[in-house]
Amino acid sequence: MKQAVWQRGNRRYAAMVQQNLFGEWVLHREWWGTASHCHGRKTSRFTSYDAAAMAFTMVANRRASRGYQPLL
Repeated sequence: MKQAVWQRGNRRYAAMVQQNLFGEWVLHREWWGTASHCHGRKTSRFTSYDAAAMAFTMVANRRASRGYQPLL
């Protein structure tokens, strides 16, 4: 399972890969503003862990290119 949270200013973005009860690998993405009510959520399903991990890596690269910093 992979998961991470990124922050840029008052915006946060989280992503997590996990397996569901049907054996599919799911990439959960969620974003929100710490000072506003702006938020969203998206879920993508994959048949293999490798495909889900690649999608997670693409999300992480996009967050980095947009100036988000990982939270520990």
